Amino acid sequence: DDSVHTDAMGEGDESGGQVAELVTQERIIVRTVDMHSVVTDVSASVDSTADLAEEFGGWVVSSNRSAKHRGFVSIRVPADRLDEAIQRLRDSAVDVESEIISSRDVTDQYVDLQSRLKNQQATEDALIKLLDRASKVEDALRIRESLSQIQEEVELLLGKIQLIEQTAAFSLLNLVLELDAAEMTPDAGDDQAAGVGEPVRFRASFS
Repeated sequence: DDSVHTDAMGEGDESGGQVAELVTQERIIVRTVDMHSVVTDVSASVDSTADLAEEFGGWVVSSNRSAKHRGFVSIRVPADRLDEAIQRLRDSAVDVESEIISSRDVTDQYVDLQSRLKNQQATEDALIKLLDRASKVEDALRIRESLSQIQEEVELLLGKIQLIEQTAAFSLLNLVLELDAAEMTPDAGDDQAAGVGEPVRFRASFS
């Protein structure tokens, strides 16, 4: 579930503006893509995928190139450019072993959070007004305690809402990279003859 990923964000203000522009559809859909591609150079493909994310206004979530024959990179790209990003990755691969695209509708969850946020903010405003009119220290302390709890809930709801907006506005693309098999030319030396039923042993060495 991509909603639990911890992503390294870029410039905060700039990302917030992109979210406001991208989350404008009637239904809020979170899209995730899992691809398994065969490439000629794993490390170079990790780098080019990272460059693609930056070019599209996204960022790299995580990457792994610890093995020469296999690698992994996870990126986020604007949802409205996801199909373009997928096609670019297809074109750059020798072969695409698998491609799974999943979509999750989070509209109801988003609307529910917005409604709860509105109610909590209304309660917060009411408590602030009560605090201004409180004449006794005991009353002020009780109101401050309640206000603190409400403000914590507001911050929590805002965080959940922003997470949904981010995951809907920037789709997650997970790419597993596998090194293409290299062509090998064997040299078995001089031809050898063997009779029918005669055991024959071969020893292979690689350089």
